[in-house]
Amino acid sequence: ESNVTPDIGRHATAMIEGRSLVQPEEENPEMKAQLSTVLISDGSIDEIGPDINFNAYETPTQVGILFMKHCGTALRKFWKEIIDSKPTNWIYLASVGVLSALIGYSEERLIIALQHLREYLVDTHNYVGDWTVWVLISLLMLLTSAAVTQIIQQNAAGSGIPEMKSILGGVAMSKYLILRTLITKFIGLGFSLGSPIPIGKEGPFVHMAAIVATQLANLTPFRYIRQNPFLMRQMQSVAVAVGVATCFGAPIGGVLFSIEVTSTVFNVSNLWKCFYGSAWAIVIFRTLHEIASISKFEYTDLQETRFGPILLLYVLLGMMCGGLSAAFLALFLTWQRVIEKFKLQANLRRYLLISIVFLGMGILAYPFSSLRIPDKQISNEMFDNQELDADHWKDWDIFVSLPLYTVFKLLFASMAICLPVPCGCVTPVFTAGAVFGRFFGEVLHALDAHVEPGVFAIVGAAALSSGVTRSLSLVIIVFEVTGELHNLVGVLLASLFAYAVSGAFYRRSIYDLILRCRGLPHLPTMNSRAKIAAELMQVEIGYLHAKSTYADVEGSLRSFGYTDFPLVDNETHPKLIGTIARHIMYSCLLRHINAYVQMYGFSALPEEAKNRYQEYQRRGSPDAGDTTKVHMMAWWDEVYQGGHKTMESRSPKSAKAARIAARINSGLDEDSKVGEPPSMGSPDSSIELKETAKATIPEERNRNVNGAPNPKRESKLMEVLRQRGIDVDEEKHKSRSMSMVINAVKDRDSMQAKFWEILSPSEKQQTARHGDDIRERRSSSLVSESQEDAKNQDPEERFNNFMNKRIRLTKFESMAIDHGPFMLLEETPAKRVGFLMSLLGLNQVFVVNRGNLLGVICKEDLFK
Repeated sequence: ESNVTPDIGRHATAMIEGRSLVQPEEENPEMKAQLSTVLISDGSIDEIGPDINFNAYETPTQVGILFMKHCGTALRKFWKEIIDSKPTNWIYLASVGVLSALIGYSEERLIIALQHLREYLVDTHNYVGDWTVWVLISLLMLLTSAAVTQIIQQNAAGSGIPEMKSILGGVAMSKYLILRTLITKFIGLGFSLGSPIPIGKEGPFVHMAAIVATQLANLTPFRYIRQNPFLMRQMQSVAVAVGVATCFGAPIGGVLFSIEVTSTVFNVSNLWKCFYGSAWAIVIFRTLHEIASISKFEYTDLQETRFGPILLLYVLLGMMCGGLSAAFLALFLTWQRVIEKFKLQANLRRYLLISIVFLGMGILAYPFSSLRIPDKQISNEMFDNQELDADHWKDWDIFVSLPLYTVFKLLFASMAICLPVPCGCVTPVFTAGAVFGRFFGEVLHALDAHVEPGVFAIVGAAALSSGVTRSLSLVIIVFEVTGELHNLVGVLLASLFAYAVSGAFYRRSIYDLILRCRGLPHLPTMNSRAKIAAELMQVEIGYLHAKSTYADVEGSLRSFGYTDFPLVDNETHPKLIGTIARHIMYSCLLRHINAYVQMYGFSALPEEAKNRYQEYQRRGSPDAGDTTKVHMMAWWDEVYQGGHKTMESRSPKSAKAARIAARINSGLDEDSKVGEPPSMGSPDSSIELKETAKATIPEERNRNVNGAPNPKRESKLMEVLRQRGIDVDEEKHKSRSMSMVINAVKDRDSMQAKFWEILSPSEKQQTARHGDDIRERRSSSLVSESQEDAKNQDPEERFNNFMNKRIRLTKFESMAIDHGPFMLLEETPAKRVGFLMSLLGLNQVFVVNRGNLLGVICKEDLFK
């Protein structure tokens, strides 16, 4: 090493260790020759050759060390990816999958117990007696399901998939994803499936999984999910996939089914979350079913479909299943029209509807013994190539009983899904398709003994289900539940033709038809007459500009339901500058009315204004919107300026903060009555407190680096308060309460700084010298002016004049103006507007032309 330059020695050491400090194209030939000499003399290599690859030279020991280094690097990158994606996301998704699987397993056990109870009570060894008891017990279970649904929570009725499609499209549905609905759905579905009514459970399972995901987000570790609407919709989409996977035991098909049926727009980055949650659900699902020996779809062992004329038979079967799908949808719409015409779902009429429908089913179904067998057992029997069980199909010949079963199943299922009970529709349709496909296969088997009828049962089940739901993902579900992958081409061909034939009659799926019948909004029901954004927008707009008054703000809040109000530069040419949140406008209006109450008293407000004042206090409170500093200013002004709202009408957070501020200003002790309004200190004491707080705790040092309150620096304020003779319990109020007071002082000072910026230079100098004198003169002038106005003006006229004062836009500058609202051109296609609003979760967009505001499109405008 002494004979070479330091760079050569460094490169030699790096190469022996398996590293390279230069790229191959950057190597110097002279350096390479010197390096070879060093390595030969060191014994690291044996000879010098022109083809020696110095960068690739490694000893076995170095290979192991390098491998360990690469493994460590990979593990660090993997752990960093987990940390960046928030580990709580992984825990949350696993919790959704596990809890949904446990609920699904409990539901299965409840259904099996009720079915065994029914069969036990029916065994009277008398045909007529068994028939009567079977009908009455089944009807009692169905009526119990309807009663539970009506009494506890009516939102639990129905499938659940149509409503989830509407929710994922951005429609807010109150009380649909609450714990009470979950309990109702669980009990109601158990009693519904305990009766022999032909309904499924995929929709209720999806609904219950979505409730689990929503309620888990209320827990403290996962609360960030609930606070992010876009992330919350992603997790609800995951719950839909988990629900389908739990129902069928098909994780891949469940994910695809959830995307295809419920998502108008799907974020691809959410795909791994769906698979991850479904994987947890299917592991628990399969484990519990194996332990409890619960019946499930059985794997088949059928011959592989060969290319040839048999594919034409698959296509023919698919077209026939498409026709049956259209007939099923027509029957469903017919029953819905009858129910709506006679209002059979209102109050007690729903029980009459259930009784009539089920008595008709029971009278026809009991003599036909195969209709009393569970759907899963029927499907497994159809998929098997063995001869059909004579006990189930002994009533007539199979060439008669199989098509009759298909007709009755579709007829009863179209009626059952209209009933006001928790129910699904895929399982009975799937079973009917399997039976019809088996009938088609038996006919071919009678003509050619080499044909396997079980293959056509699988094809029929997939094709009929795809035609009804307008979803091809059921093909994947069929492969997963049967393990039949040899006949992929035939099943896919039949499903595609069933999809096409059904679409020729009805372009909407059964879930879209349910949405339309219930009047729930979703993007496919957009206004078909509107072609561009200009035809959708509202021309009458409530906006703010430089000459707007507080009366204009109040009128806009009462007349328009915008979540964000546009801010324009002037009324003549309304160029869009930004938007102001609704809760901020309420807070600004509340501050202005508080100032009026401070000058003239609460009794000086007109009667109508008093009611509005209480409403603004509620809407402008800290709990009404985002916890921005404008809310803190609102309650601080209310306390500092002497608002007349009593403690009972405050929110708990606002009331606690008001008591602390009142104790600071006036020195109230702990025995002060909560129901009485706090007596405010003098303006001098408040100003002194703020000056003392600023001097004691500098503005740039009053919080930690991460923004959290600093207890050590807050204790300094405690010492100052004790020196002033104010009794404050440090252990009780040193954390959040005192930080609220400090932040309120800071925010009020920042607002005053914004106000002083618009003053003239002379006023600024005078303010800097005699700030306290100016405040005293202004307060005294306000009092004298208010006393003179009280004598000479009518109270209502005085209040109107006060509300007609212009708003200073500088006040909004210190608040939260969104200078980048979502804007569209007037020629934007209407379909694209709906797509963007659903994708981004927007409640409204603004239509502009060269920056000038033309109109507003709200979400409800898409569904008119």
